[in-house]
Amino acid sequence: MKNKNHLCFDLDGVLIDSIDLMKYCWENTANRFNIANSFEEFSSLIGLPLTSITSYLNLSNSNEIIEHYKKLSYENLEKIKIHKDTISILNSLSKNYKLSIYTSKTQERVEKILDLFFKSVNFDSVLASDDVLHPKPKPDGLIKICALVNSTLEETIYIGDTIYDFEASREAGVDFIYASWGYGKVENFKYKIVNLKELLKIV
Repeated sequence: MKNKNHLCFDLDGVLIDSIDLMKYCWENTANRFNIANSFEEFSSLIGLPLTSITSYLNLSNSNEIIEHYKKLSYENLEKIKIHKDTISILNSLSKNYKLSIYTSKTQERVEKILDLFFKSVNFDSVLASDDVLHPKPKPDGLIKICALVNSTLEETIYIGDTIYDFEASREAGVDFIYASWGYGKVENFKYKIVNLKELLKIV
C-alpha cells in the first residue's frame, strides 16, 4: 500500500478488548430496564453508536438506557484489556505515519480510555461519534478526520473490525484493512490482518 501517510484506527475490538465491559454494561442495563434483547443481539450491532443500536432494537426510553449504559461503562473501564504489544507497535508506526482514532464511542469515554491505556502514544487526532452529525456507517467521520490531520482520503488507511467500518471506508473512498481478531465479520475485503503486528508488514 503505497503513498499513504495516515493510519486511522477503530477502537473497540482493534486497539482495545472491551467485550467484557460491554457485556457487563448491557446485561446490567437490560436487567434494570426489563429489556428482552440478549447480549448476542446487542453485540451483533457493535460498531454502531449506542443511539443507533437502541434504534435498531426498537427500544423505548432510549435516552435513559443510553445514559445508564454510558455511566456503567465510564465507571468500569478497568474491565478493558489491551494486548501487551499494542503500544510499542503504535509507537513504531508513528515514526512514519500520522495516527488517529475514529470510534463510535463518545468523546468522554474515549478520553478516559486514552488516559488509562495510551498516554505514551501521540495520536494526531481522535474523533468520536458525538463529533460528527452522521456517524458510522456514513463516511462523514473519516472525511473529517483526514482534514483534521491534514491528510487526504487517498493517503489514508482505516483499520477496523466491523461491516460498519468497512462501509464507512468504502463510502469515503478510503483503503480498508480488516482487523479479523475483532468483533465483526467482514466479507469482500481487500486487505486482512490477524493481529496488529502484521500491520507493520503491510504498510
